[in-house]
Amino acid sequence: MQKHATYVLQRFANTEDEVTVITTGSRFISEDEFATEIFEGQMPSNIRMVFVPFPASKSFPGHYIWSSWSYSKKIGKIWSQRLKEFDIVYAKGFSSWYLLKKKRDWYPPVVVQLHGLEMFQKPYGFRDKLVKRLLRIPASTIISRCDYIFSYGGKIRELLVNLGVSPNRILEQYGAADAFWINPEPEMKSQDVPVMLMVARYEFRKGHHILNAALQTLIQSGFPLQLNVIGEVPETARVHHPKIHYLGNRQAEYIKNLADNASLILLPSLAEGFPTILVEAMARGLAPIATNVGAVASIVNSENGWLISPDSASALANAIKEACSDSHILHQKRMRSRNMVLDQFQWDSMFQSLVSHLHFIRNDHR
Repeated sequence: MQKHATYVLQRFANTEDEVTVITTGSRFISEDEFATEIFEGQMPSNIRMVFVPFPASKSFPGHYIWSSWSYSKKIGKIWSQRLKEFDIVYAKGFSSWYLLKKKRDWYPPVVVQLHGLEMFQKPYGFRDKLVKRLLRIPASTIISRCDYIFSYGGKIRELLVNLGVSPNRILEQYGAADAFWINPEPEMKSQDVPVMLMVARYEFRKGHHILNAALQTLIQSGFPLQLNVIGEVPETARVHHPKIHYLGNRQAEYIKNLADNASLILLPSLAEGFPTILVEAMARGLAPIATNVGAVASIVNSENGWLISPDSASALANAIKEACSDSHILHQKRMRSRNMVLDQFQWDSMFQSLVSHLHFIRNDHR
């Protein structure tokens, strides 16, 4: 979500639109710091920043829901009387919760982006089911009261329709890869064992436990492996093998260089929206092995990768075996992955699509 917002802001800086951005400011204490990281030091004249701290809370069941409500209430109370100044409100996450609950007829149109809608995707286990039920509380209010909602397409659009959202209120807006990630045409790799890459924070829905089970199966069968894992994974949750490397959190430049020595990107998630890391890795010429969740099927198919069932270590292990069995087929899929990003998922074209949607919303509301 943060990466998507950053790319959107950077491109709005080159337009004539006037944009007021409300952020938690959790990483910044001044506009200068924000400008240094997001805009390379110079704050654009058409963008105004407003920092609203995210409420701190002790840990208790549902504390994130309480903090999200408190944060949205802070925003709503500050800005509800000033909404007439704006043509449109574009809200991410739960930030519009209070505003939409108190919505008035004179408000400008509110378009929301809840990204993956993971809370409405299939739960795995009791704890996952409980967490998703709690997250549905704000999500349901936001979905039912907003004027429009952005969807990544695929299963995300299906979820919205099944929740009763009129197709006329659903606008498709995908993620994309920035020019930073676009690679020259990938060369045929002569590796005996294709190098795999996984980039994911350590949490249940990212499927580290599924990956581990698949790796153990492959190791026991004597299958050769080369895997680099980006993200802080606890020692107790690692598979110990001389060719499996856990590299912790890394910056984009490091990940890009690592991708250039790899052939496959793994995404064994149990729930997703539109995982940006997939299109970024594909832009570097990696073929994906990914689970069919969220909008992943909009990016991965049998032509450019392997789309597998979620929560299945055997499906993941079999896909890895197949991907590594034929270097020519793997190279073809790597080429098609890169070409798909060039044709469909570059940020400049995605931003133009976003602007067109926002102009449509403004004019339609009028």
